[in-house]
Amino acid sequence: MRSKEDVTLAASLRHAPVRTGLVAVVPVVLAVVQLLNGIFTELPILVGFAFAATMVTAAVVFTRHHLAQLRLEVLETQDHARPAD
Repeated sequence: MRSKEDVTLAASLRHAPVRTGLVAVVPVVLAVVQLLNGIFTELPILVGFAFAATMVTAAVVFTRHHLAQLRLEVLETQDHARPAD
């Protein structure tokens, strides 16, 4: 169940577009380019798939970490905005 503290990829793109692009998009693009490079240069396909799998996994891990950092910032901002009892 979602709460208003949850941070989505779209919110991350609005908050930090460059960093989100670097952690979410660039590794996937590199994976696709390496697969195409392997096809056109007759590189063993296993090497290309291994690299692509590693880059996609890295993109997932980096993106989840980035979203967690952004969620922490949101929670800290809400906590500081709330008046003390």
